[in-house]
Amino acid sequence: MSEPISGIETKEPAFGLPALWITQAQKEDAELAGYTVVDPSSVLATHLTEIIKGYADEILTRQDVQRLIENIKESNKAVVEELIPNVLTLGEVQKVLQNLLRERVSIRDLPSILEILSDVGHLTKDLDVLTEQARGSLRRYLSNQYKNKEGRIMAITLDPEIEQKISQSIQKSDRGGYLALEPGLGHKLIEKVSQNLEKALTLTQQPVLLVPPNIRLYLQRFLASYLPNLIVLSYNEVVSGVEIQSIGMVNIS
Repeated sequence: MSEPISGIETKEPAFGLPALWITQAQKEDAELAGYTVVDPSSVLATHLTEIIKGYADEILTRQDVQRLIENIKESNKAVVEELIPNVLTLGEVQKVLQNLLRERVSIRDLPSILEILSDVGHLTKDLDVLTEQARGSLRRYLSNQYKNKEGRIMAITLDPEIEQKISQSIQKSDRGGYLALEPGLGHKLIEKVSQNLEKALTLTQQPVLLVPPNIRLYLQRFLASYLPNLIVLSYNEVVSGVEIQSIGMVNIS
């Protein structure tokens, strides 16, 4: 545990965790005490980046999607013409892209996204399923984004008992799936995930919560209001060759 140090209390912009503003003269003492010290310009840049990422899904309009598709149509004419409007409408494609952006998943590889939407769209129009399938097509990007310099993904995992309870608590509605956890269990889950996240951030800059694919989306939605910047990945979104290093397990028993 880091030794106490004086400063102005604040929250760091990436994960909203407790932090302190300190003077330049305190920097060396803070580092020796075990704190992660970040300079003001980096904090500002991170904060602005997080704001843009946080609202990217709201910024993406249907007209924007139309322009993106027109830009790639020359090199991917077949998939575009097959997908829109024969399989999915432009609005449905927009909603899938917004779902991806809401979890800060890049949509730069639009051809791959459209390919999988064309394949899966013949089978279902469920936007949750389409979004998860699109994420699967981007697994190499996701793995590269969240692995460290040593090629490892630093992961917080769930106790199997919790995974089972979450799976049993999934409810479906016309507006999509959601978790219907008992209030006491839900509160404790949030608390334990928060504790593990705060501890993990002392070891790595980008920990993720790694869970089975059948609960990933619903757990992410449940936690988003409390931990909006927490990355929730499924095991299916990690490509072979990328090592997973567990740095914490959420246990509520």
